[in-house]
Amino acid sequence: MLIFLFQTPVMRKCAGQQIPTNILTDYILQLFRLSKNLNVPLFLSSWLSNLSHDDENGIRKLDPGVAKFFETLNSEGHLENTLVFFISDHGYRYGTRRASISGWYEDKMPNLWIHLPQKYADSNWIRNLKENSR
Repeated sequence: MLIFLFQTPVMRKCAGQQIPTNILTDYILQLFRLSKNLNVPLFLSSWLSNLSHDDENGIRKLDPGVAKFFETLNSEGHLENTLVFFISDHGYRYGTRRASISGWYEDKMPNLWIHLPQKYADSNWIRNLKENSR
């Protein structure tokens, strides 16, 4: 199963009582469950930017939903067989915020978090990731 999910500019900051990010993560959880039930591999790529690019404090709204998403993935056993690459970029692209001191730091602090299942703990994957991170 190969699925790419994107949020478009048309999607607003809220959809009923939920932010679109939570709707998307709930949908992704449903895909994980379906994949597990059907015993079918799942490749998924998603990009979430509607909250963080329009509001410098918007990223805070993501934290509870993203935390719940990963807690659920873990508690349902999905992370035992899942590689996760969680990436963020610089934030604001234009404007006076980008020229400020905090904007300067933000521009230089993109993030990449990688989760490898425990079964890869003694593999070349981890050694290679450590070596290539320097």
